[in-house]
Amino acid sequence: MIEYVTPFFRPPSEHKSFILQATIGCSHNNCTYCAMYRKEEQKFRIRPMDEIKQIIDNASSKGLLNNRIFISDGNALVLSTSKLVEIMDYLHMVNKGLERITMYANVGDILRKSIEDLKELKNNGLEMVYIGFESGDDIVLKKIKKGASFTETVEASKKLKEAGIMNSAMVLLGIGGVERSNEHAAATGKLLTDTDPELGLDRLDELMQISDWFVVAAPLTAESRGLIDARRIGLMKPSARLFVISRGGIVDEDALAAAVRDGKLAGAGIDATEIEPLPKESPLWGLDNVVISPHASALTPEMYEGRRYAFRENMRRFVNNEPFIYVCDKRAGF
Repeated sequence: MIEYVTPFFRPPSEHKSFILQATIGCSHNNCTYCAMYRKEEQKFRIRPMDEIKQIIDNASSKGLLNNRIFISDGNALVLSTSKLVEIMDYLHMVNKGLERITMYANVGDILRKSIEDLKELKNNGLEMVYIGFESGDDIVLKKIKKGASFTETVEASKKLKEAGIMNSAMVLLGIGGVERSNEHAAATGKLLTDTDPELGLDRLDELMQISDWFVVAAPLTAESRGLIDARRIGLMKPSARLFVISRGGIVDEDALAAAVRDGKLAGAGIDATEIEPLPKESPLWGLDNVVISPHASALTPEMYEGRRYAFRENMRRFVNNEPFIYVCDKRAGF
């Protein structure tokens, strides 16, 4: 039986996945804040293919394989495309019910692979990679020895998106320290915007299960109406809180009131309701741990200044025959 080198790590959302330790440690292993792979026995190396297949066979014989496989350790995407495809093919052969494969990756791993490589991995079952962005501030990234820049991270993220592979990214609050707190926050926000993020609705249940503070800021469309129903509210932790700041009709207000009343949800903040003003007979009014406001959460001096900027900029663009910014897509509904 092949022994795993410990400790080994996985993202919290992979708690139901079988962990296949195809590599040991992290090929980069220079990040100043990370102590995950510092032991001598965790020095980076790639398991021989026969060991990897023995692990798969042993897990299969014991009924440990399920429909989700997480390939570890720290950045399994560093493996060559041919080796990853061989592992995936063997997993599919042994485990007919396999639905998704995920792994950690770093920016360099992605940039070293072609779009064709990434698409081949996608076609063989790679659904998502987990990446630590940490910050969008190049000075912070250099200081923590991340090994990737803002521009490289955006490029890697776009390659993943073109290949159809989901990207689950993490950023670190406070990594900029006191001296670069503002720069870190601003640059990280820009990084997240520039990577063109998406969260598929197929992962909404998972998101609601892990959220401590769930904020509804989506437009009301045919797809979003009734999206947060009694079942999804029931997935949330009793210590969690739910806020609605965009439009009513997305959250089942009666189910929300019942969850808060029965202690299945810690509280709620309601700025937008399906009927406005909120009818006096709504059960939300009688709950001490629900805050209700009159659809006013967006009313700030910055909002009005933003509108003035958009008007001035679009006027300039109109005069110069240029495309407008912030154009509403009437078919999408927002």
